Amino acid sequence: MAVVRERLALLEQQRAVRARKAVLANVLDYLALALAVEQRPLEGEAKLLFDIGRYRTLGPYSDALEFYTTSRTADMPTVDDVIQRLGGAKLMASLRVRKDPTQRYASAIARLRALLDDDGPLDAAIDRLVERVALSSNDAGMDGRVNLLTLHSTKGLEFSRVYIVGVEDYQIPGFQAATNNIVEEIEESRRLLYVGMTRARDRLVLTRVERRWGQDTGGSSLLEEMGLIPTDLHESSAGPRPSPTAV
Repeated sequence: MAVVRERLALLEQQRAVRARKAVLANVLDYLALALAVEQRPLEGEAKLLFDIGRYRTLGPYSDALEFYTTSRTADMPTVDDVIQRLGGAKLMASLRVRKDPTQRYASAIARLRALLDDDGPLDAAIDRLVERVALSSNDAGMDGRVNLLTLHSTKGLEFSRVYIVGVEDYQIPGFQAATNNIVEEIEESRRLLYVGMTRARDRLVLTRVERRWGQDTGGSSLLEEMGLIPTDLHESSAGPRPSPTAV
């Protein structure tokens, strides 16, 4: 039994070593955030992971800083201090200027790769692509069906009814753009929202919520600009909030 226990202990050690090596890329931003908050000297593997992950944390496609902002307590470092430890506001600004199509248009790239990676005949893949394009560009004769699209992919299309969900500052234009007043991203989001709204022929519905998953959604400044909700609604806690806006 002693030999069995010893071998089991060795196997467990090997399992732990392999598990540490199998780092998930999609949590590197949170790992770098945790190391920045912890404030301990970094060496070896920890430093390597921090140096890689901090760029993801400061980049435009991570919600790690948003999570930290909403969950930190008074005894924890401020968000500005954490950003400074990760590389500073200047580095964050430069990273957020970059446009990576594989991340910005992830769903479109995934659909394209699904066709490219297909083992079937090329002509069959082309037929499927043409069929999908036809379905996306024409809603005639599609009663009872719903197209789920991003605002980017609606350009040039038109539908009888359009529903735009989550017209909130932390969604459109996004948490970092709204809280840091990143003018370029706000202007782009305003333009995209206009594109989405003008896709409707008969009915347009815009929805928003006050809180999602227990967290504040930041208000709806773009709806306020259009006069669809009072401008002081998010700042005031008095009185009920209106139901989703229908135009």
